[in-house]
Order: sequence, then structure tokens, then C-alpha cells
Amino acid sequence: MENLALTTLMLPFIGALVVSFSPQRRAAEWGFCSPH
Repeated sequence: MENLALTTLMLPFIGALVVSFSPQRRAAEWGFCSPH
């Protein structure tokens, strides 16, 4: 159960890392946030 709790706590960090290192997501976010 400790592993499950640890994994649950790490999920947000893992998700942030995946989004940070995903060029497509970065491009999509910049495209939506950009005024032009």
C-alpha cells in the first residue's frame, strides 16, 4: 500500500514532467495562450 500512496503522490509531478518535456503540448499551450 505504501507504493500505491507514493505513486499517487508522484502522479502530479510525473504529469508535470511529461507535459514539460512534450513539445506538442508546449506548442499547443503557447498557441492557445498567444494573442496572435
